[in-house]
Amino acid sequence: MKKFYMILAALLIGSVCFAQFAIKAGTPSTAADRSGYVGNLSFDGTLFPMPNGGEYAIAPKQINSTLTGTITKVKFYHTVYGTQYANNSYTIKIYNNINLSGPGASQGYYDGSSCGEASYTQDYTATEEGWQEVELGTSYNVPSGDFWISIQVNGSGLACFGGAASAVAGQYYMTNSGYWMAPNLTTQQGGTPTLYSAALAVYVDDGGAEEIISDFEAKMYDAAIVGNQIQLGLAPEQYTIGTNADLVIYPFYQNNGPSPATTGTLTATIKLGGSTYGTPMTRTFTAENPCALSTMPESFYQSTGYAVTITAAEMNAMGLGNSFNVCYEVSYEGGNDNVSANNTFCIPVVRTDAQSDIQAKFYTDANGTTEVASSLTLSLDEDFNIYPAIKNNGPDAANGTVNVSIMLNSTPAAQQNFNYASQPIENGAFRLIDEEGFGFTAEEMDQYQITSFELCIVLSYSGNDPNEENNTVCVTVTRQTVAVEENLAEEISVYPNPANDMFTVANAEGATIVVVNSLGQVVASIENAASNQTIDASNFANGTYFVKVNENVIKINVVK
Repeated sequence: MKKFYMILAALLIGSVCFAQFAIKAGTPSTAADRSGYVGNLSFDGTLFPMPNGGEYAIAPKQINSTLTGTITKVKFYHTVYGTQYANNSYTIKIYNNINLSGPGASQGYYDGSSCGEASYTQDYTATEEGWQEVELGTSYNVPSGDFWISIQVNGSGLACFGGAASAVAGQYYMTNSGYWMAPNLTTQQGGTPTLYSAALAVYVDDGGAEEIISDFEAKMYDAAIVGNQIQLGLAPEQYTIGTNADLVIYPFYQNNGPSPATTGTLTATIKLGGSTYGTPMTRTFTAENPCALSTMPESFYQSTGYAVTITAAEMNAMGLGNSFNVCYEVSYEGGNDNVSANNTFCIPVVRTDAQSDIQAKFYTDANGTTEVASSLTLSLDEDFNIYPAIKNNGPDAANGTVNVSIMLNSTPAAQQNFNYASQPIENGAFRLIDEEGFGFTAEEMDQYQITSFELCIVLSYSGNDPNEENNTVCVTVTRQTVAVEENLAEEISVYPNPANDMFTVANAEGATIVVVNSLGQVVASIENAASNQTIDASNFANGTYFVKVNENVIKINVVK
């Protein structure tokens, strides 16, 4: 089912596939001959489920056609999720004499035999999550023709990617159902497949000293505080603020690699309407204090909550008027920054006194005729589908950017910006976030043992929104469980209910007792129970649990 794919994926894998936090594109070195890594050493949290035996590969000669030397190491990112994607066994393969072919070649699908038989294989077991740097058991000379280095996943696991990067066409591949293809991933609901670079690189030794090459990128983000942590999301396409309002931006920088920056000084400058704002910030990197390749960007502004606040008085003093660009620029002196196109990031700013009351809505249908209740109970064979929407209560039309965050069980699951500059939402009108709606089928909920969940939509508007209390809407969904309290043997009971640190299952002698939480996870299991079997609930979180006694099920609440 296509609908709600990113929410389902979030429930299962966290930031899989649609992650929009700290997005960056790996930029390989293009030096003719060098000692150092060639490929992508960035990972932005984008994951893709891989079947047993699935592979993802890098084509080093497509990055640097004049590459020579000896391959001595391979580096890739390893992560797991629960028991479903817990693989830690890999095989490193090197293919040469590549011949991309097959009946689907014109559409970008190539037969599995296109890379022939691997001329080198090496098994590897990861012992902890993170970057894996693997020394080859036998150094491999770079061949004269095209070649690939692949990571085979031995078991159900995850492939890690380093951000959308259209410039890496032909440089990365992955297997899918017996054929090779470029890693075109869809990262948001209804989105267009975008080419991604795998978090994979090879170390090529040409006999000389390692060449340190970095790619510094300037970015601005939107931000939200979740608990005590900052969550970065996509920056708005336009800031729309009141004429007396402050402008708050979140500027960051990132080293996309392929090498950590161990020398040189990075200077960061904020510009408003082309004029420098404040004092540029600088940071000098050394071998002891490098700018490493990381999964998250870095900031000069940790002490201010990563934010830079530009007051209305400051903007007035600069004579900026009601329309200008805010830009964040980085420059790197004393080191190699081989991509300059991404050193500046700009967003238009519009100052206006227009006001719009943006409200989050859940509808049962695409016409917006009926709102969804705050709680729903589904039968076991019933699908779940709703239509999240943005409503403008006025009085003025909404023509700014609305940031939509989707929260699943209080965890950020997806984020997307909608810019209404060209098609404003008029007073009293609404816009669907997705015309097909979001939902699970009953089969999907059965497959992943989903018994209950809370789904929330959180909106933030780049313009004047005087009432933010209605920017969040939530729905709690509960599925009826099999035989809950309907097929109970009369003599079996559970007390006290609600329970605190302990409860008793009465008349359960010789039975098998299994306690399951609302997510379908087993939290306690007892074989051959006593007649009055006590269950320790001191480590249980508050919530609803289901006590299965043989074929009977009793619902119990734990409240502390």
